[in-house]
Amino acid sequence: MKHVLFIDQTPSGVATMQRAKENGHRVTYIRSPEVRALSNAGDSNADVEIESDTSSVKELTGTMGRIHKEHPVTAVINSRDASIEYTAVACAQLGISFTAAVGVQNARNKARARQVLAAAGVDVPRFAVTTHLDEFAGLARSVGYPLVIKPACGYGSLLCYRADSLLELRMVIEKLRHEEAQLPASWRHIVGGGYLLEEWVEGEVVSIQMAVVSGHKEALAVTGRTTTAEDACIGLGSVVPVSLPRKVGSDCIAHAGEVCEALGLDLGVFDIEIAIGARGPVVVDANPRRMGGEVLSAFELATGVNFHDLLLETYSGQMPNCTRMRNDGFVVVRKMLPRFDAHVGEVFNLEKIATMRECKKFVNYGIQAGRRVKRLEVLARALLHGSTVASALSAAEILTLRLEEEIGLSLVHGPNASQLKR
Repeated sequence: MKHVLFIDQTPSGVATMQRAKENGHRVTYIRSPEVRALSNAGDSNADVEIESDTSSVKELTGTMGRIHKEHPVTAVINSRDASIEYTAVACAQLGISFTAAVGVQNARNKARARQVLAAAGVDVPRFAVTTHLDEFAGLARSVGYPLVIKPACGYGSLLCYRADSLLELRMVIEKLRHEEAQLPASWRHIVGGGYLLEEWVEGEVVSIQMAVVSGHKEALAVTGRTTTAEDACIGLGSVVPVSLPRKVGSDCIAHAGEVCEALGLDLGVFDIEIAIGARGPVVVDANPRRMGGEVLSAFELATGVNFHDLLLETYSGQMPNCTRMRNDGFVVVRKMLPRFDAHVGEVFNLEKIATMRECKKFVNYGIQAGRRVKRLEVLARALLHGSTVASALSAAEILTLRLEEEIGLSLVHGPNASQLKR
């Protein structure tokens, strides 16, 4: 029996905890008061659950040390951007196996990641870094248009914009001034590291889920990324798996391996985002954690393999067994995002949506009668299955159209939404 320590888990992470219990392991769960307040994840099923400030290295190290002394920890899993760096530092101080702290720190700061990768000879987009919005215009001349602007220490699509000209860049600057002023205190760290201005690499973006154990690397999945019809910076969901020509796929996997090695990501499953541009694969983001959201469920629907088992094997120091995978078609994960601040309708029936034949899972996070919602808040996620990518994407658009009629909200659509009828 292994002792697996989980820290600050999302709903999909709680499913990993439950899988660990099913596999006969001892499970301890540390979560912060913030995660506890936000949690809609359900029962963790942990043997022991402890509340601790996971943003304090000192407090987290003390809590983990007491746990480790009583029952030695054999694996640690944390996939939450806000606390994974502190977890890595605590593990290093305690001698507990986890991703190297320097690797997590390199990956969590996008500017540092570009600098480390460029120094190692890994192809990265042209970039510049600043902590001052007033310097954007001058730096943009050296980067070139089109470019993307994002916080160096951000996550998700928060404060991320594309600009194709100086005029658009000035509009982005004004948006950022306004949005920075509205940030809650708990999110201020996102802009504390400044902003990255980066060359926009035109091409398909894929994510490589790279398992790394003792120098060995294995690509567990190659997934596609979908964006909104209105803004290519805003991620709308994933396609699992994505079909690539053999040479292109092998080049992307090799590039992801180089990224992990250069950054120092030495143990774990890492989400490496790559743009397939004119000059070949170019890394656009490197996350020191696995893919998020409902992509883990989509992976199982598409391959017949439980991704939680692969995570548990990897963080326990074993290369995961990928020989069991099969091809069961394609799954699209689609976020349901409001286009504007608005109110959900008073009367609706979500069963009409969830019972669509192609819809294999519908997870409601915030669709409640009369509730006020914010623009781009993730209200729900849906998993839609198809024999082809096109059929799964079409099903996702149809579901989105039906849902917005049902709940009385205008929702964000994918690029092919205008081709579909209600």
